[in-house]
Amino acid sequence: MKLIERERVDGTQVTIGKRVYYRDGKRSVSPRYAAEYVDSDGNQVGEGLGTTSKSKARRLAIEIQQRLDAGSERVRESRITVAELVKRYFDSVKLKGAAPKTERKYRTDLDKLEAFCEERGIVLARNYSEESLLRFRQWLVDRKYAPKTVGGALVLAKQVFKWEWRNRLLLEYRLAAASVPKAKARPQPCFTTEQVNQLIDAAAGEEKAAFALMAFAGLRIGEVEQLRWEDLGHRGGQLATLALAGAGGPHAADSSGDESPQKGTFRATGESINEKTPQTLELQELVACLDSESERAGFEPAVQVLYPYAGLANRCFKPLSHLSSWA
Repeated sequence: MKLIERERVDGTQVTIGKRVYYRDGKRSVSPRYAAEYVDSDGNQVGEGLGTTSKSKARRLAIEIQQRLDAGSERVRESRITVAELVKRYFDSVKLKGAAPKTERKYRTDLDKLEAFCEERGIVLARNYSEESLLRFRQWLVDRKYAPKTVGGALVLAKQVFKWEWRNRLLLEYRLAAASVPKAKARPQPCFTTEQVNQLIDAAAGEEKAAFALMAFAGLRIGEVEQLRWEDLGHRGGQLATLALAGAGGPHAADSSGDESPQKGTFRATGESINEKTPQTLELQELVACLDSESERAGFEPAVQVLYPYAGLANRCFKPLSHLSSWA
């Protein structure tokens, strides 16, 4: 790289000047300053400083020398695409051992981000700016996504680009100042005790026990779907559930020395377990059953929260004495 108006900045081994280049055989001089120095490997390096101010160019040269003295390598402008960034980030999520449900949520939101960038022609990740994030928000709103879904997708988008910056794939984190409005919580309808009893009386087989677990053990509908025999135990002669972890699934908690029921996928038909014809609960089927039973009973379904004693059994044993007639 040829420089004119060359100057070795005092206290450094960095030379600044204006770059000379040729286009169509004609000589031109850049109005911006550039720096020239030798890196730790002994290679001659040219670096644009992006300023027309000589005093600022001197300050930047001092920063380069400080970087060289500290042994820090220069981060080059990234050429990574949004598609490649999304793939790398998702791979890192899987390597951390995220729960399957978490993986699916990340995959869905990352697909939204990738689709938006493809539609808007944003190929390189470095071109995704704070304005892009705001446009992404409007893109999601236009597609009628719920406020909570929109907020989650925006938070993940910020995480993706922050992860890229922390891994030195970007020179700067351009979304640092961007804020994501917190979505207003939806109303959480809850059945009354009378409605719960009516639903349990009307249901049959697995659904009857599932509704009872949600009502009197404080289990969420997704937790009931994933419940296994090893999560159940006896305490003081009563059936009890073990504490469940959110994303990681069931905890291996102490069951007071009592032997747990037979291991296997949870069944609650009221009959003995037949290993040859196992039956399992599917979340969609359970929700559909809850909707239909609510409609048949003549009241609005409260899919979000079935149990009237929400949270009582979230982190501890909860005796299921109410279940004796259903399990």
